Amino acid sequence: MTWKEIDWAVLERLRGRFLTGDATQGPYWTSPADLANYDFTYGERIGWKWDAVLRELDLRDWKPGATTVLDWGCGSGVAGRRVVR
Repeated sequence: MTWKEIDWAVLERLRGRFLTGDATQGPYWTSPADLANYDFTYGERIGWKWDAVLRELDLRDWKPGATTVLDWGCGSGVAGRRVVR
């Protein structure tokens, strides 16, 4: 996915469903393209937030006690990918 390939209509539809609360009314992703557009834009924004949290935990020398990572599957997997990285 690149900025030239972004389908803005898909992003507006996904955002609209989230803002109105309709995201829980049936499948959120209707195609692989939905997921790719989300991951490249909204997912990346979520990733930046995870990066900041993980950076702060590292600065505080915090290490998890577990070796298993669970991802609730609420998005494109960006949180899980950032934690594992």
